Amino acid sequence: MNHHSVATELLAALGGADNLARLSHCATRLRVDLHDETRFDKERIERLAPVVAVIEGSVLGQHKAYQLVVGPDNSQALYQALVEAGRLEQGKERGRLKGLTRRLFGNRD
Repeated sequence: MNHHSVATELLAALGGADNLARLSHCATRLRVDLHDETRFDKERIERLAPVVAVIEGSVLGQHKAYQLVVGPDNSQALYQALVEAGRLEQGKERGRLKGLTRRLFGNRD
């Protein structure tokens, strides 16, 4: 599997880099909080090879949370590929994208 091509497709289905409020990963999942859930294409994401399931979470503040189950061999590699594809900045905390709102929209977080 080419994680970079999957990440490019996944980023588009998530509504683009500017739609990500927060991105993190754990052992088996990508965790995504979105600014605008109407730009989220669940069916497109479910068709991607490594995605086993899409779990809708609650609304956190103004952001809708999702978990993408991708399995233990894919979560970290896909996270890193998403960071690179979206030219996103990683924070100090491993496996979590921090300061994304500030980078995209000014000092709001």
